[in-house]
Amino acid sequence: MIPNVLSTLRRIFPSLLVASLLLLGSNLARAEGGVSFRFAEEGQGWVLRGSVDVLKWPFVYDRSRERARNTLVRLDGDTQVRVIETRSFQRWKRVELQQDGRTVLGWVESYSVPEAMRLD
Repeated sequence: MIPNVLSTLRRIFPSLLVASLLLLGSNLARAEGGVSFRFAEEGQGWVLRGSVDVLKWPFVYDRSRERARNTLVRLDGDTQVRVIETRSFQRWKRVELQQDGRTVLGWVESYSVPEAMRLD
């Protein structure tokens, strides 16, 4: 019985090793230096990179029409934001940003941020 277990482990181990390495390296919200936007705190400045929706309310809707109504602005590229509130086990961040000469206050779901870099 032991030889069967060992041969099975020898076949499975390389796949498990590759899968674990892929999972460890797949944290999309990770910022430079291993700090994630998910752990951003009030008062911190961040640069959000990639496509990020800033929402009116901290809710995710199933229907695209409802989500569109809840979206204030879609950020593309590098955008500086300041976290002014955090909620629901660090999932939601209320942010302040400047766009077209006006201040925008809205909510960002931290899991949906592709890449972020902390400024402070």
